[in-house]
Amino acid sequence: MKYTPANQFCQSNYEISYEDFRNALTEGDTVIPINRESTNSQKANHDAKKAVLQAVYDKLGLQDPFVMQRFNGSGRLCFINDGTGYYPDLEQTIHGGLAKTPAGNKLYLLLTIRSRLSRPANYDHRNQSATWEHSAGDYAVLDQWVRNNFGMRADDIRFVLLFPQLTPDQERGFESWLGKFSQQCLDSIGKRLGRQASRTFRQVAIDLRRQGVSTPDILRRLKLDYQDEQLPAAKTVRTWLQQKGLSEPRGRRWYKTT
Repeated sequence: MKYTPANQFCQSNYEISYEDFRNALTEGDTVIPINRESTNSQKANHDAKKAVLQAVYDKLGLQDPFVMQRFNGSGRLCFINDGTGYYPDLEQTIHGGLAKTPAGNKLYLLLTIRSRLSRPANYDHRNQSATWEHSAGDYAVLDQWVRNNFGMRADDIRFVLLFPQLTPDQERGFESWLGKFSQQCLDSIGKRLGRQASRTFRQVAIDLRRQGVSTPDILRRLKLDYQDEQLPAAKTVRTWLQQKGLSEPRGRRWYKTT
């Protein structure tokens, strides 16, 4: 494989940088976004990676809708040939992708960073960064696995790294930052949607009261019509109605004050 400047950080024969991938992508190629997820505790980080991959995928203008393949299990290369880790599932996904890719075209597996594809054989999360760096032997093991499992079609396979230039330490920092940034965006969007929903609920409550509907029935109507939304408390609804000159004295269904 020819290493261009954009591809200088891709050391497996089957890795390719995103820039080179964009230059090489042709009609008939298949692109499958993938992400290996090793622990549930990192769900926010993995969800953020999905958002990044979808944004990149959407810009490609492909006919197939975005569907990210999510894998669970260790990516340590010492497990790649013994049927454990996530590699059997990855193999199945690649076979499926090759089956829909014409001979001579490429199957591209799109992922964010190298650690989502594989970990060094001697990787130890407790040992700082001393065991996080891939060796030449690690790349050789991965390349041999591809050749052994996909034979004549091995050269049709490429793992596209969006950020191949990151060191293992930088990958950790990137994953942490991405998860926090994504959560901040979601929180901000949630607050805006919450304000919009509040205005909607307020107007619905006012309209129903003017139709003669009691506060308990208003709350039941909101719960029925907006099952997936966080609804206002009864006290909040009564405050909205009072601010509009609508109230519900005890012992009477409702009346409108002047």
